[in-house]
Amino acid sequence: MPKSKFYGKNIIGIDESNNGFQKKGLPMVIASHLIRDYKRAVPQNEAFERKILAFKPRQQEEFLRRAKEFLRKNPDFLYTTYSEKQQKEFGLYGRAEAMASLIFELFKRESLSTKDTAVIAHRIDDSSSTKFIHENLEKLLEDNGVKVPIFFRGNEQRIRAIRKADRVAYYLAGLRFLRNSGKWPYRRKKISYDSIYSSLF
Repeated sequence: MPKSKFYGKNIIGIDESNNGFQKKGLPMVIASHLIRDYKRAVPQNEAFERKILAFKPRQQEEFLRRAKEFLRKNPDFLYTTYSEKQQKEFGLYGRAEAMASLIFELFKRESLSTKDTAVIAHRIDDSSSTKFIHENLEKLLEDNGVKVPIFFRGNEQRIRAIRKADRVAYYLAGLRFLRNSGKWPYRRKKISYDSIYSSLF
């Protein structure tokens, strides 16, 4: 699909952080970010989009400042978590369910129209994994009444929708890692992926 086809639409970008479970004890964070009226002419690197300082307790105050400011400026996000245990039990299908739940919840909260909305997700590790998730995500959505174009792309630096979702997931993972309370930040934006089984309309 040509990039120009996205312009003027509502675009849901999806990406994740800690997808290889590099930070032990921290789950994968899968985030969605909504951009309304998607436009072409936007800066490549907007404020606080550079991925620095995360997971460095000695620079905690600066990271917290950057994270909170970025999320304040980009509030149209939702996220869910996917643990290493869940990954072993449910595999790629569970990731498709998690992504579907984020899309469903955005449709509900933002009253989106399927006619004016598209999804752009970051490509998974390899082509076969991407194909598997794409097919199952499409089916999960359609089975629950949401038929929207879904695209997987590989370079988040060039695609604003994916870049935004990537930074949301990155900052949320960093905030959770640095917090001593054990609680996730922005709780009202954190959803459980079992919401895909609830009625959308």
